[in-house]
Amino acid sequence: MATKSSVAGDAGLVNRPSLTLKRRLNASPEKVYAAWTNPQQIARWFGPSSVKAGTGQASIDARTGGRYRIGFTNEDGEHHEVGGAYREVVPNRKLVFSWAWRSTPESRRARHHAGGDIARAVAKA
Repeated sequence: MATKSSVAGDAGLVNRPSLTLKRRLNASPEKVYAAWTNPQQIARWFGPSSVKAGTGQASIDARTGGRYRIGFTNEDGEHHEVGGAYREVVPNRKLVFSWAWRSTPESRRARHHAGGDIARAVAKA
């Protein structure tokens, strides 16, 4: 894990942890794009294995400047919600969006790139 430094007004330097995850997905770029931008699809797969069946929901405006929200309830009855804004959208090629759980600031980004028959996902915190 690397650390980034940035200036935060008069507070001086603030160190923030940084995490990058990369995955090669054995799926076409079109399928990966649909899985991330189709509300019915994302509501079916998003969340941990403890998600209670039928509790997933999503609203997605997959365009640059658009927003999204994804929610689910786990087996313990706890509701979780994440959302953000789309920074860059190139259908079936690239998605760049912010990522924030309801109780945290929007500080995470995710990118999905297509290349040939394989899609690549990169998440940065």
